[in-house]
Amino acid sequence: MIFRGGIAGRAALTGDHSSAAPRYQQDDWLDEGLRLVASLGAPALTLDRICERMALTKGAFYHHFGSVPKFRMALLDWYEQRRTGAVIEAAGSLGPRDRLLRLLDEALKDTDDAAGPDLEVAIRPWANQDPQTAEMQERVDARRVGYLRELLAGLGTADPLRTATVVYVTMIGAAHLVPPFAGRVVAGPPLRAPCRPDLLTQLADQWAGVGATPGSARGRRRAGRWGRP
Repeated sequence: MIFRGGIAGRAALTGDHSSAAPRYQQDDWLDEGLRLVASLGAPALTLDRICERMALTKGAFYHHFGSVPKFRMALLDWYEQRRTGAVIEAAGSLGPRDRLLRLLDEALKDTDDAAGPDLEVAIRPWANQDPQTAEMQERVDARRVGYLRELLAGLGTADPLRTATVVYVTMIGAAHLVPPFAGRVVAGPPLRAPCRPDLLTQLADQWAGVGATPGSARGRRRAGRWGRP
């Protein structure tokens, strides 16, 4: 879920009308740009629109970015950093299974910031229309699948690359459901918060077991659990 009114709209909602002008940094512009893409799509990413949402002048925009094309390039880099690099780094000290759970949680959770599933859904049509966005998206997809492959290999999956691809495609598809799948039972009521980790745990354990060889310890455990040889 993305708040659609921009920084000025959030101030009106929260009642924060401080007389002191806030000092917005480049990251604030980029976060607002991602919110704009998530809520209205890439075609809405215009100079007038972003300045209106920031409640700042075009001069302030040019001070940070110089031009709209440069802003868009910085925005793609920021998206890649926030939605891939930062997520991987945050899970870096955990074991493979816990890292997989963390990734699932990040992919499925609903959020009010610029990093929710709405953004993932909005970026892909942009990639189909713009070569620079397509290059970024291809790089992001490859890094994510590669990271999942590493985690699944650490869990003993027999064919980690194929399983990583299945996991990733499933995660991407979950965001495209209407409404997006965010820890809910499809076509049913939302799961209560205590149930949601159980759902993620089931997904992680099932995916970790996909492709396990029957003779391995993991394969024997899986056969006993699911009744298959």
